[in-house]
Amino acid sequence: MDMVCVINDTSLNPTDLLNLVLNRLKENPKYKDIVSLGKNKRNICLEFTKTFHFDIVPARKITDGEILEIPNYNKDTQLYTWRRTNPIGFKKWFFAQTLKQKTSMKTFANANDEFPDFKPFKEMKPLQHVVQLIKRWRDNCSLKESSILLTTLAGSSYDGEQNIFMH
Repeated sequence: MDMVCVINDTSLNPTDLLNLVLNRLKENPKYKDIVSLGKNKRNICLEFTKTFHFDIVPARKITDGEILEIPNYNKDTQLYTWRRTNPIGFKKWFFAQTLKQKTSMKTFANANDEFPDFKPFKEMKPLQHVVQLIKRWRDNCSLKESSILLTTLAGSSYDGEQNIFMH
């Protein structure tokens, strides 16, 4: 599971932004023992169990639009820079892909919502199920493919199947 945490302070550098969110979570007794810098060093990880974690990507808004900047760690220089991203635009694209279903179903998610609604498994669309299963498989196999890559590949390959068992 992932979340973007937008901080409205454009004066912070990438390292300070990461530390701000990390230290704030460490102050909370509920999270202090399970919070750490993520393996890729550009997100914060809350590891609830060995098999379930929650990633928080700190970001700053740079325009009135949907473009954000997130910390990007360069392994060669060991320095942070800003990387532009558009998670809201990506969410809109992904939910548009889920609407390609060949049979009509009730729409459970609104692509214009700024934050995701967490729905029970039975209310998720087939593409959402597939992405969830692919990510679970990746985690169980200790693979390193990024969530955005797996989600994009699944979304691009989706052809409106009614359920995850159609061939």
